[in-house]
Formats: sequence, structure tokens, C-alpha cells
Amino acid sequence: MRSSILPSSVAVLAGVFATSGVALAGFYKTIPMQGTFKSWSGVPVVATNTVDSNAPVNITSVKMANDSTNLYFMLYFGGASITPNTTNNT
Repeated sequence: MRSSILPSSVAVLAGVFATSGVALAGFYKTIPMQGTFKSWSGVPVVATNTVDSNAPVNITSVKMANDSTNLYFMLYFGGASITPNTTNNT
């Protein structure tokens, strides 16, 4: 049986933030939603996970930041590349 610390860690963190009434991730930074991934430079990784070839989705690392009103998450995915379907299925 494979055990992953990442999903349980994210669930615990979500529960803490939902019940605390304070958006505090530990790293204060405003991340523009229409920005680039460069906006996340300097934000530390809060959780990591290895790629599991049998899993349909592999989250390999998570970054979190907050400002005075928002909590931001950056999820990194690993594993197979996603290629758009180029055929017409109509």
C-alpha cells in the first residue's frame, strides 16, 4: 500500500486555515493572477511528493503564500506530459 504525505498535509493545512479565520501561509507575498510563474520566485516549497507512475495525477510540490486578503497555492505536477487532442472527434 502506498502512503502519501502530500494529500493529508494539504487537508490538514486547509482545515487549519478554514477554522483559524486568518489567511496566513507563512510567506507574505501578493501573487498576481494574470502574472507569470516568475511571481512565485522566492516562495518556499511547503510539501513535496515523488512521482508515482500508477497515479492518474502526480503533485510533486506545493508552494503557499498569502497577503492581507488572499491565500495562494502553486501546485507542480510531474509524470506524463499532456498533449492536446489534435483529431476531430465529431
